[in-house]
Amino acid sequence: MKVIARLLSIPLTLIAMLVLWLAVSPFTPHISYWGAGSLIGPQYIGPLLLIALVLVILAALGALASRSCYVPSVLAGIALVASVGLLGTQIHAAKEQGTDVDIPAAFTWTGVEKADEGPDHTVTYDSFNGDDLTMDIYSPETHSIRSGSSHPRKHPVMMYVHGGGWDQMTKRSQAFNMRQMAQRGYLVLSIDYTLSSWEQPTWKVAAGQVGCAMNWVNAHAADYGGDSERFFTYGESAGGQLVLNATADVAAHPSQLPFTDCSGTPAVPSAVYADSPALDVRHIYDSDDPYAGQGSRDTVEKYLGGTPKEYPDRADFVTSATHLTSDMPPIMIVRSDHDRLVPPASYDDFRQRAKDKGVELEEYVRPHADHASALSAHGVWNQHLLQAMTEFFQANDLEDDL
Repeated sequence: MKVIARLLSIPLTLIAMLVLWLAVSPFTPHISYWGAGSLIGPQYIGPLLLIALVLVILAALGALASRSCYVPSVLAGIALVASVGLLGTQIHAAKEQGTDVDIPAAFTWTGVEKADEGPDHTVTYDSFNGDDLTMDIYSPETHSIRSGSSHPRKHPVMMYVHGGGWDQMTKRSQAFNMRQMAQRGYLVLSIDYTLSSWEQPTWKVAAGQVGCAMNWVNAHAADYGGDSERFFTYGESAGGQLVLNATADVAAHPSQLPFTDCSGTPAVPSAVYADSPALDVRHIYDSDDPYAGQGSRDTVEKYLGGTPKEYPDRADFVTSATHLTSDMPPIMIVRSDHDRLVPPASYDDFRQRAKDKGVELEEYVRPHADHASALSAHGVWNQHLLQAMTEFFQANDLEDDL
């Protein structure tokens, strides 16, 4: 028994150290390299808590046979306490925001890119350099009828723009959330756009492609049961920046999109929800985080075709604050308190510009979280995202109820 316990102590110690790192780092995010665990821990803290609990039990049983299991016992115990504390903080904060948290669901380990079924349709909304730009369509699963009318009621439309630093990820990155929003009665659209690379910076075209997708909404949403006058946009990280910039542009120029070569008149969004939007490339480029800093700089350089100092006009063009006008519809921004990829200071100019222009801006800060922490399908923060976004869109709908 002692031999088995000693053999088990090594893997138990290693696993306990990993879980401890992911559970504790959200409380200590500013420790170099160590704090990078906060990019993962808050998203999957439910499953990590279960792992810590199992480790505590196994290590305690091993400690009865050998002192070599004392170390993993202590490590697993600390990880368990930290996990309980972090999950409890998330639940409390989400409930304060009105989220009806499904606590058992938070213990499952599924990413938002996973969905039980794919989109109902995929269409081409534009092209760029000979390549098709495509859009996934998720049809509403409810079919409401207008009161006193025998005609089917058209559904509100939500368009999602994915994140990934302008150079990665796809329109399927939040397939779970797309289907969830369709189940809530929205015609959901998720678009691809041209990704940046060292050979092809996209600072001038990406937001314009989002605007071209808004042209498609105005022209074709009704073909799929959607109402283009009840139109909402959502994006996270780089997608949040793109959707904010495009929404601001079409709101200010509703008859014809600037900075694009696509024809048509865009649908004008009634509200925009942005999760951890990359509002200011200068702040992102200047990140001094030892873990994420170089990646952030590379991302910005690929997007701009160089550094913000080399191309200040390009940096100004993509900075979201420069696009805001008094015509901008209501905005909700949800971000994290310790975002190492999009520094909190990057929101300051945008917040002031919104105030100066009289733009309605709501902002919520997730505690003990890092960049885009709502990427676990059943995690507390994604539960909050789905409920908060639905309520925000409903509050800004032209009609009182779905």
